[in-house]
Amino acid sequence: MKQHNTPDHPKRKKGRGSVLRFFVLIFVLAIMISGVACSIFSYQNVMNSITKKSADTAYSVSVILSDLYNSDYESENQMLQGSYFREDKRMKRISKLLQFLCKDMDLEYLYVFDVDEENNNYLCYFTAAADDDMNAKVSEERGFGTIVHVDSISQSIKDALHGSTEVNLERTNNEYGDVYSWYYPLHDSDGNVEYIVGADFSAKIIQDSIVQQTLQFCIPTLIVLLLVFTIVVLTIRHKVFLPLQLVASRMNHFIEDKDKAEPLVMKANNEVGAIADSFNKMRQDIDTYLAEINTLTTEQVQHQTQMEIAQRIQYGIVPAHTHIKEDAYEVNAIEQPCKNVGGDFYDCFLRGEQELCFLVGDVSGKGITAALFMVMTKTSIREKLMQGFSPAEALNSVNDEICQANPEGLFATVFVAVLHIGTGHLTYANAGHTLPVFFREQASFRKVDPGIPVGLFEDAGIINGEELFCPGDGILLYSDGVTEAVDPSDNFFGEERTLSAVREAKTAVEAAQSLQSAVKDFYQEREAFDDLTILAAFYRGYTAMVSLQPQLSELQSIKKLLQEMFAESSLLKKVLLVCDEIFTNIVTYSGADQINFCCDRMEKKAVLLLADNGKAFDPTQADTVPKDFEEMDTGGMGIAMVRQMTDTMLYQRRSGKNYLLLTVPLTHE
Repeated sequence: MKQHNTPDHPKRKKGRGSVLRFFVLIFVLAIMISGVACSIFSYQNVMNSITKKSADTAYSVSVILSDLYNSDYESENQMLQGSYFREDKRMKRISKLLQFLCKDMDLEYLYVFDVDEENNNYLCYFTAAADDDMNAKVSEERGFGTIVHVDSISQSIKDALHGSTEVNLERTNNEYGDVYSWYYPLHDSDGNVEYIVGADFSAKIIQDSIVQQTLQFCIPTLIVLLLVFTIVVLTIRHKVFLPLQLVASRMNHFIEDKDKAEPLVMKANNEVGAIADSFNKMRQDIDTYLAEINTLTTEQVQHQTQMEIAQRIQYGIVPAHTHIKEDAYEVNAIEQPCKNVGGDFYDCFLRGEQELCFLVGDVSGKGITAALFMVMTKTSIREKLMQGFSPAEALNSVNDEICQANPEGLFATVFVAVLHIGTGHLTYANAGHTLPVFFREQASFRKVDPGIPVGLFEDAGIINGEELFCPGDGILLYSDGVTEAVDPSDNFFGEERTLSAVREAKTAVEAAQSLQSAVKDFYQEREAFDDLTILAAFYRGYTAMVSLQPQLSELQSIKKLLQEMFAESSLLKKVLLVCDEIFTNIVTYSGADQINFCCDRMEKKAVLLLADNGKAFDPTQADTVPKDFEEMDTGGMGIAMVRQMTDTMLYQRRSGKNYLLLTVPLTHE
């Protein structure tokens, strides 16, 4: 398996030598430092030599002049008395001795003079030069008694005039050449400065001396450094460079074609050998790692493929979105798993022509296991409902079946509802699911029997609840992925936000989409950790209502309608009796000017709905005050009898109308 270079990992140039350049740089730096050190040392050495030579010269001149100064002369008591001094043999001898000292001590000039600080004058006594021609010139130009005027007297001369014996070189460049000068005081027997000795050294000679000594030090040092550098480079090349080049070559070979790469064999028992061992181990680890990656990739691809197939199957069973809009009802449902497949589910289907079944459930756990359990639970509930079971009967039956074969111990919360389309009769049952939201004149949570989740215990004892839906009423079902959604600050979405999100909804689409958008905005950038399922169902209106006049004669129309629907005389009689009592009560006591009637026969019962615009009256409320038998003819006896003959009696007062729903069991006496 070959790896090719990519822009993110450019291949390094094959040229090497960076380490060697580093050593060359170190060597050059060492030469520079050595040269500077040698120059400093040579300068100090030359200056020390000149200082010593200056002291020797001063001493020699002092001795010569002292001898001449203290010698006996026939006509003079003091030799150096200005104009009294005469050219004689002794003066010539001094000049020759001074010239000798110049030559012997490599001086350019040697002179003795006095200083007139007030007038900036020099009084020359003796002047000598190492060169014979220059000696003759200076002897003539600055011979005994010559006065030389200067612009200013240097500080070094002033120091010597005041008795300082410290040698301070002072560089001057004039018609006599480029020289370094020093000045030394000569004292009389009383310790007073009698005159000053000046000596000039050639600047060129001093510089040549410094350069010469520098070279004398630098050349051996450079030779030693070159020798050491050569030995070090050869040693490093043999011990480091060549082994590292071999390691780099094998690494490049491994990068280009790892399948043909060979192990790196190296006998070096040092850091390079450790690198080679690490490379061999890395090579083995990478081979193992790539093999594992290949296996994992294959498994992941297979797993991903299986998950995608499972997702498509799940979407086939539980669509991501469902919208049903009919004249009598509207349903909108949304399914949003947090993973590829989830445990939430919903369903919506017709049972016959007049019953709409819908449900929402949430399975414990996530992934394939939850999805399989979800499919089993959803399918079983649908099957029971299609067989004519009520919501509670379906949930209890499915619960018993699951509890008998549930090795993983999974369970599901489910809310099931059946809406009778013609009359708005809603029957529901809850198995541990979240509270539903009911839409009537305003949205609110409905406290229902909580029930027990399907799959936990046998004999769950789930019970039915009933509601009467008027046009415009609705219900919202959702999974706990709504109320338990968490924002970046770890706050729960909760029931209050749920109700606020759907408060203004008037249709199923508005309710479902508003809640989904609110939850999504609540998550912000945080990833959802639970599945999200929302189902909203709204009742739009009655489809089989018959308008009747508030007259007792209309009972014939009701009777004719019931005779067409019920053939059995005993059943017909029971239903007719219920309708007679309720219709008569409305005509007699409500004051309504319009009555609507609807009847439908189910498998086990008859469903009756009567609506009128009379005064408010709720027959479902039991009488709290006992009545005499004579008082029962105001309608109380008939209502009491109807309660005994019916299974369900539901009442709603909406928009100035009374809605009364009755269910009569179709059982033979």
